[in-house]
Amino acid sequence: MNKAFVCDCYQEFDATRLFSDAPMRFHTTFRIGGPADLLFYPQNTDEVQKIIRMAKNYGEEITLLGNGSNILVRDGGIRGLVIR
Repeated sequence: MNKAFVCDCYQEFDATRLFSDAPMRFHTTFRIGGPADLLFYPQNTDEVQKIIRMAKNYGEEITLLGNGSNILVRDGGIRGLVIR
């Protein structure tokens, strides 16, 4: 993951809603899975749009995650940005 992207995210958004190397087992109903490079909990659609634009500008992969039900995350985790 691009460190400049992570720094920009922490400058643009509330740090209490951004998690680096977040273990996905805490965010899925099956309680399994390795870390996401960066996990973000947006407060509104404007934040979703903004972080997606930022991620695309940096060439980061984007994964959208609903409530974390019916999903299996591999032990290697999820590369890039995960938006929950």
